[in-house]
Amino acid sequence: MALPITDLGGPQFANWLPDETLFSLASRIHRISGNRLASTTCQALFGHTRQGSAHDLPCRVDAFVERTRGEFGGTEEIIRARTVLPYFLPFHPPEQARNAIACMRGDGIGSLKFQLGLLTSRFRAHLPLKACPQCMAADRQQFHISYWHREHQLPGVWVCRAHDAALLESTMKSTGAERFGWHLPTTDTLRHPDKTEHQFRDRARTNLARIADASAALCTLDPDFAFDKERLREVYREALMSRSLASATGRLRLAEIGDARSEEHTSE
Repeated sequence: MALPITDLGGPQFANWLPDETLFSLASRIHRISGNRLASTTCQALFGHTRQGSAHDLPCRVDAFVERTRGEFGGTEEIIRARTVLPYFLPFHPPEQARNAIACMRGDGIGSLKFQLGLLTSRFRAHLPLKACPQCMAADRQQFHISYWHREHQLPGVWVCRAHDAALLESTMKSTGAERFGWHLPTTDTLRHPDKTEHQFRDRARTNLARIADASAALCTLDPDFAFDKERLREVYREALMSRSLASATGRLRLAEIGDARSEEHTSE
Protein backbone atom coordinates (compact mmCIF):
# COMPACT_ATOMS: atom_id res chain seq x y z
CA MET A 1 0.00 0.00 0.00
CA ALA A 2 1.39 3.42 -0.97
CA LEU A 3 2.22 5.79 1.85
CA PRO A 4 0.89 9.37 1.90
CA ILE A 5 3.66 11.86 1.21
CA THR A 6 3.21 13.36 4.66
CA ASP A 7 4.14 10.01 6.24
CA LEU A 8 7.48 9.74 4.44
CA GLY A 9 9.70 10.83 7.29
CA GLY A 10 12.87 9.36 8.70
CA PRO A 11 16.56 9.84 7.99
CA GLN A 12 16.24 9.07 4.27
CA PHE A 13 14.56 12.40 3.62
CA ALA A 14 15.55 14.52 6.61
CA ASN A 15 18.13 16.31 4.47
CA TRP A 16 19.31 16.64 0.93
CA LEU A 17 22.24 14.42 0.06
CA PRO A 18 25.36 16.36 -1.02
CA ASP A 19 24.89 18.05 -4.41
CA GLU A 20 21.64 16.12 -4.97
CA THR A 21 19.15 17.19 -7.64
CA LEU A 22 15.42 17.67 -7.15
CA PHE A 23 14.77 14.79 -9.56
CA SER A 24 17.03 12.54 -7.45
CA LEU A 25 15.21 13.42 -4.23
CA ALA A 26 11.84 12.72 -5.85
CA SER A 27 13.20 9.40 -7.16
CA ARG A 28 14.29 8.42 -3.65
CA ILE A 29 10.85 9.30 -2.33
CA HIS A 30 9.24 7.25 -5.07
CA ARG A 31 11.36 4.22 -4.18
CA ILE A 32 10.59 4.30 -0.46
CA SER A 33 6.92 5.23 -0.88
CA GLY A 34 5.83 1.91 -2.30
CA ASN A 35 4.03 3.66 -5.16
CA ARG A 36 3.74 1.41 -8.20
CA LEU A 37 3.13 4.22 -10.67
CA ALA A 38 5.42 7.17 -11.26
CA SER A 39 2.33 9.32 -11.76
CA THR A 40 1.22 8.64 -8.17
CA THR A 41 4.45 10.03 -6.76
CA CYS A 42 4.40 12.96 -9.16
CA GLN A 43 0.85 13.83 -8.12
CA ALA A 44 1.81 13.64 -4.45
CA LEU A 45 4.91 15.81 -4.83
CA PHE A 46 3.97 18.23 -7.60
CA GLY A 47 0.17 18.14 -7.77
CA HIS A 48 0.19 16.73 -11.31
CA THR A 49 0.62 13.25 -12.75
CA ARG A 50 3.44 14.31 -15.12
CA GLN A 51 4.46 17.93 -14.72
CA GLY A 52 7.41 18.16 -12.35
CA SER A 53 9.09 14.92 -13.40
CA ALA A 54 11.70 16.50 -15.70
CA HIS A 55 15.23 15.74 -14.54
CA ASP A 56 16.83 18.90 -15.95
CA LEU A 57 14.42 21.86 -15.78
CA PRO A 58 11.38 20.73 -13.77
CA CYS A 59 8.31 22.89 -13.29
CA ARG A 60 5.76 23.18 -10.45
CA VAL A 61 8.51 23.73 -7.86
CA ASP A 62 6.14 26.01 -5.94
CA ALA A 63 3.75 23.07 -5.63
CA PHE A 64 6.60 20.83 -4.42
CA VAL A 65 7.53 23.30 -1.69
CA GLU A 66 3.89 23.62 -0.62
CA ARG A 67 3.27 19.88 -0.56
CA THR A 68 6.47 19.14 1.39
CA ARG A 69 5.70 22.04 3.75
CA GLY A 70 8.99 23.77 2.94
CA GLU A 71 11.05 21.06 4.65
CA PHE A 72 13.48 20.95 1.71
CA GLY A 73 13.82 24.70 1.35
CA GLY A 74 12.15 27.52 -0.56
CA THR A 75 11.34 27.52 -4.25
CA GLU A 76 14.14 29.74 -5.54
CA GLU A 77 16.64 28.05 -3.24
CA ILE A 78 15.75 24.65 -4.72
CA ILE A 79 15.81 25.90 -8.31
CA ARG A 80 19.23 27.51 -7.88
CA ALA A 81 20.87 24.72 -5.88
CA ARG A 82 19.12 21.56 -7.10
CA THR A 83 18.58 22.04 -10.84
CA VAL A 84 20.85 22.89 -13.79
CA LEU A 85 19.21 26.28 -14.47
CA PRO A 86 22.04 28.35 -12.86
CA TYR A 87 24.40 27.10 -15.58
CA PHE A 88 22.44 29.10 -18.19
CA LEU A 89 21.54 32.26 -16.27
CA PRO A 90 24.88 34.16 -16.52
CA PHE A 91 24.43 34.29 -20.31
CA HIS A 92 21.07 36.07 -20.08
CA PRO A 93 19.94 39.44 -18.72
CA PRO A 94 18.38 39.59 -15.23
CA GLU A 95 14.80 39.93 -16.52
CA GLN A 96 15.18 36.75 -18.56
CA ALA A 97 16.63 34.96 -15.53
CA ARG A 98 13.61 36.00 -13.48
CA ASN A 99 11.30 34.72 -16.21
CA ALA A 100 13.13 31.37 -16.25
CA ILE A 101 12.67 30.95 -12.52
CA ALA A 102 9.00 31.93 -12.83
CA CYS A 103 8.52 29.22 -15.50
CA MET A 104 9.95 26.56 -13.20
CA ARG A 105 7.85 27.77 -10.29
CA GLY A 106 4.65 27.49 -12.32
CA ASP A 107 2.67 24.89 -14.23
CA GLY A 108 5.02 24.41 -17.20
CA ILE A 109 8.29 25.67 -18.63
CA GLY A 110 6.76 26.44 -22.05
CA SER A 111 9.45 27.69 -24.44
CA LEU A 112 12.09 28.05 -21.72
CA LYS A 113 14.57 25.68 -23.38
CA PHE A 114 14.36 27.71 -26.58
CA GLN A 115 14.82 30.96 -24.66
CA LEU A 116 17.90 29.56 -22.92
CA GLY A 117 19.39 28.55 -26.27
CA LEU A 118 19.20 24.78 -25.77
CA LEU A 119 17.24 24.11 -28.95
CA THR A 120 19.64 26.11 -31.13
CA SER A 121 22.84 24.82 -29.54
CA ARG A 122 24.70 21.55 -29.88
CA PHE A 123 23.22 20.38 -26.56
CA ARG A 124 20.21 18.10 -26.66
CA ALA A 125 16.80 19.52 -25.89
CA HIS A 126 16.65 16.98 -23.05
CA LEU A 127 19.97 16.91 -21.24
CA PRO A 128 21.13 13.36 -20.46
CA LEU A 129 21.24 11.97 -16.95
CA LYS A 130 24.84 11.13 -16.00
CA ALA A 131 26.58 9.37 -13.13
CA CYS A 132 30.08 8.51 -11.97
CA PRO A 133 30.61 4.82 -11.09
CA GLN A 134 33.03 5.72 -8.31
CA CYS A 135 30.59 8.24 -6.82
CA MET A 136 27.88 5.58 -6.95
CA ALA A 137 30.05 3.16 -4.98
CA ALA A 138 31.02 5.82 -2.45
CA ASP A 139 27.39 6.95 -2.07
CA ARG A 140 26.19 3.40 -1.47
CA GLN A 141 28.83 2.98 1.22
CA GLN A 142 28.07 6.28 2.96
CA PHE A 143 24.34 6.76 2.31
CA HIS A 144 23.27 3.21 1.34
CA ILE A 145 21.94 4.45 -2.01
CA SER A 146 23.23 5.86 -5.29
CA TYR A 147 21.79 9.18 -6.43
CA TRP A 148 22.08 11.88 -9.09
CA HIS A 149 24.65 14.63 -8.44
CA ARG A 150 23.76 18.09 -9.76
CA GLU A 151 27.29 18.86 -10.99
CA HIS A 152 27.31 15.73 -13.17
CA GLN A 153 24.12 16.89 -14.93
CA LEU A 154 25.53 20.24 -16.08
CA PRO A 155 25.88 20.70 -19.85
CA GLY A 156 29.34 19.79 -21.09
CA VAL A 157 30.31 17.87 -17.96
CA TRP A 158 31.51 14.37 -18.85
CA VAL A 159 34.22 14.00 -16.19
CA CYS A 160 33.71 13.58 -12.46
CA ARG A 161 35.97 16.17 -10.89
CA ALA A 162 36.09 14.26 -7.60
CA HIS A 163 37.39 11.02 -9.15
CA ASP A 164 38.75 12.09 -12.55
CA ALA A 165 36.48 9.42 -14.03
CA ALA A 166 34.40 9.34 -17.20
CA LEU A 167 30.69 9.84 -16.55
CA LEU A 168 28.23 7.27 -17.82
CA GLU A 169 24.89 8.15 -19.41
CA SER A 170 21.54 6.78 -18.29
CA THR A 171 19.50 4.84 -20.82
CA MET A 172 16.25 5.36 -18.92
CA LYS A 173 14.98 8.91 -19.44
CA SER A 174 16.13 8.95 -23.07
CA THR A 175 13.32 6.57 -24.05
CA GLY A 176 9.78 7.82 -24.58
CA ALA A 177 8.36 5.10 -22.34
CA GLU A 178 10.40 6.28 -19.34
CA ARG A 179 10.13 10.00 -19.99
CA PHE A 180 7.99 10.63 -16.92
CA GLY A 181 9.55 7.96 -14.69
CA TRP A 182 11.57 8.23 -11.49
CA HIS A 183 14.99 6.59 -11.54
CA LEU A 184 18.20 6.36 -9.55
CA PRO A 185 21.54 5.39 -11.14
CA THR A 186 22.27 1.68 -11.45
CA THR A 187 25.11 -0.01 -13.28
CA ASP A 188 22.76 -1.90 -15.61
CA THR A 189 21.07 1.29 -16.86
CA LEU A 190 24.24 3.29 -17.57
CA ARG A 191 26.47 3.26 -20.63
CA HIS A 192 29.46 5.15 -21.97
CA PRO A 193 27.98 7.80 -24.27
CA ASP A 194 29.91 7.58 -27.53
CA LYS A 195 33.47 6.33 -27.32
CA THR A 196 35.13 3.59 -25.35
CA GLU A 197 36.52 4.55 -21.98
CA HIS A 198 40.05 3.94 -23.33
CA GLN A 199 39.59 6.51 -26.09
CA PHE A 200 37.97 8.92 -23.65
CA ARG A 201 40.82 8.61 -21.19
CA ASP A 202 43.66 8.91 -23.67
CA ARG A 203 42.38 11.56 -26.06
CA ALA A 204 39.98 13.94 -24.37
CA ARG A 205 40.41 13.78 -20.60
CA THR A 206 42.32 17.06 -20.15
CA ASN A 207 39.99 19.19 -22.27
CA LEU A 208 36.86 17.65 -20.79
CA ALA A 209 38.18 18.28 -17.28
CA ARG A 210 38.65 21.94 -18.14
CA ILE A 211 35.10 22.16 -19.47
CA ALA A 212 33.80 20.51 -16.28
CA ASP A 213 35.66 23.09 -14.18
CA ALA A 214 34.18 25.93 -16.23
CA SER A 215 30.63 24.51 -16.08
CA ALA A 216 30.80 24.08 -12.31
CA ALA A 217 32.18 27.60 -11.91
CA LEU A 218 29.17 29.07 -13.73
CA CYS A 219 26.90 27.79 -10.97
CA THR A 220 28.93 29.58 -8.28
CA LEU A 221 28.47 33.06 -9.75
CA ASP A 222 26.40 35.66 -7.97
CA PRO A 223 22.68 35.20 -8.75
CA ASP A 224 22.54 38.69 -10.30
CA PHE A 225 25.66 38.26 -12.44
CA ALA A 226 25.30 38.36 -16.21
CA PHE A 227 28.02 38.38 -18.85
CA ASP A 228 28.34 41.39 -21.13
CA LYS A 229 27.74 39.58 -24.43
CA GLU A 230 29.63 42.12 -26.53
CA ARG A 231 32.63 42.00 -24.24
CA LEU A 232 32.54 38.19 -24.16
CA ARG A 233 32.41 38.06 -27.94
CA GLU A 234 35.42 40.37 -28.14
CA VAL A 235 37.42 38.24 -25.70
CA TYR A 236 36.79 35.13 -27.79
CA ARG A 237 37.59 36.97 -31.03
CA GLU A 238 40.91 38.30 -29.73
CA ALA A 239 41.91 34.89 -28.37
CA LEU A 240 41.21 33.24 -31.73
CA MET A 241 43.01 35.98 -33.64
CA SER A 242 46.07 35.59 -31.42
CA ARG A 243 46.26 31.97 -32.60
CA SER A 244 45.56 32.84 -36.25
CA LEU A 245 42.21 31.08 -35.99
CA ALA A 246 40.24 34.18 -36.99
CA SER A 247 40.84 36.86 -39.61
CA ALA A 248 41.52 40.51 -38.84
CA THR A 249 37.79 41.18 -39.31
CA GLY A 250 36.89 38.48 -36.77
CA ARG A 251 35.74 35.87 -39.31
CA LEU A 252 36.25 32.40 -37.84
CA ARG A 253 38.52 29.99 -39.70
CA LEU A 254 36.51 26.89 -38.89
CA ALA A 255 38.77 24.39 -40.67
CA GLU A 256 41.81 25.68 -38.80
CA ILE A 257 39.93 25.62 -35.48
CA GLY A 258 38.98 21.97 -36.11
CA ASP A 259 42.59 21.09 -36.99
CA ALA A 260 43.84 22.83 -33.83
CA ARG A 261 41.46 20.83 -31.67
CA SER A 262 42.50 17.57 -33.36
CA GLU A 263 46.18 18.36 -32.74
CA GLU A 264 45.49 19.06 -29.06
CA HIS A 265 43.69 15.70 -28.68
CA THR A 266 46.47 13.84 -30.46
CA SER A 267 49.16 15.36 -28.23
CA GLU A 268 47.39 14.34 -25.01
